Amino acid sequence: MDFVTQILTITADWTREYLSTIVLAFIATSLVVFGNSINIMLKKHLGQLQFILKTSLFIAFYAFGIAFLTAVLAPIGLKYLLSLEDAWLIACILIGFYGLGFIAQKKGLI
Repeated sequence: MDFVTQILTITADWTREYLSTIVLAFIATSLVVFGNSINIMLKKHLGQLQFILKTSLFIAFYAFGIAFLTAVLAPIGLKYLLSLEDAWLIACILIGFYGLGFIAQKKGLI
């Protein structure tokens, strides 16, 4: 059991150096997986507006809304992952990305 604990500790120590990048990768992957659903919802709400207004709101949402969402979620996710113990850190990262992969497969993205 010491061997497994040692491997988890080494892996978690290495992973902690890259947590900010891992969080951004998770957010970006989430936006790709759920982007079509977001786009459909946005089309539904903007459908009857004039072209200029619709285009402006679309640009504002994607250029500023997604960037704002990423800027807000990244520190929250980083703080959460930094608070986890070694074994839970590795488990959360793996489960998170495999979960996104499973959802992507269900949506027909892969």
